[in-house]
Amino acid sequence: MSYRRTSSPFLTGVLVGVGVWIAGYLFALVLVAVVQPPATEHFAVPGYAGAIYVFGAVLALLSLSGESPPLLLLSPAFVVLLVAVAGGAIVPVRADRLDSGWVAAKAGATVGIGVCLATLAALALYLLPSTPVSNTPVSLRYVALLFGNLLLPALAGALGGALQHAVAMRQS
Repeated sequence: MSYRRTSSPFLTGVLVGVGVWIAGYLFALVLVAVVQPPATEHFAVPGYAGAIYVFGAVLALLSLSGESPPLLLLSPAFVVLLVAVAGGAIVPVRADRLDSGWVAAKAGATVGIGVCLATLAALALYLLPSTPVSNTPVSLRYVALLFGNLLLPALAGALGGALQHAVAMRQS
């Protein structure tokens, strides 16, 4: 009788979410290093990449209301949402949670928790009183954390989990 240990969908989702956050940050870092936007004179390149990544999803939400932020500020948010869909498709498979669509979507949504935890760690570093981002209003920080770095990646991960469930059911 063999015992096979299954991985927890929550732990797998958190680990994938941290990976999603790192992928989005690395994309923002490369983007800032290549484009060299004018604001980098006040920021270090890693700090500017972190700022546009953390607050990028809020800017994406503002663009839905008719505002038009520069594409440079929006692209990291869109990239991380695409990566979150891919991560949300991986989590249910790794956690053996493809038995129902709702379970697969919940397992995939845990990606958002990992993204949020990684963002909390980054905000602890970037929002120290000595950085230019520390002048950001606290309410915008909460909006960025809740919508940009928890709910949107969680919804993208849930979509990935639901897509993976649909693909698995079609193949069986």
